[in-house]
Amino acid sequence: MSDIVYHQAKVTAVASDAVDVLLEKGSACATCYNRGACSSLDNKNVVYHIETKNAQNFYVGEMVTIGISVNSGLKAVVLAYIIPLILLLVVCFLLQIWIKSELWQILITLGVIVVYYVLLGTQKHRLNQKFTFTIDKLQ
Repeated sequence: MSDIVYHQAKVTAVASDAVDVLLEKGSACATCYNRGACSSLDNKNVVYHIETKNAQNFYVGEMVTIGISVNSGLKAVVLAYIIPLILLLVVCFLLQIWIKSELWQILITLGVIVVYYVLLGTQKHRLNQKFTFTIDKLQ
């Protein structure tokens, strides 16, 4: 089993040290009976900014292959879904002990989740360095 997931994408912009690529949803998605259960990556077009030393070798409109390791994908799922879920459950449980008003429990719990995502958003540049994509020309 390969530890890298590959997709075909179209180059939309080229800079001196980076390439923007558009990952389009598959043509089969429109007729698929299970399209509502797909991940968000499968349901909409996504533009990725991929830093690479050989960005000059690519041109706008070119089809390329992008890849990301499975471990990076799992890390992203943990950061975006698992940690907030655990945080939500722990905070909710602790607030039931300390605060009797359900309204305040809900507001504080939601506030903690909002703060988590804001902090996660402030670390976007640092996280982008950990989740590196590969980009290659189509063979």
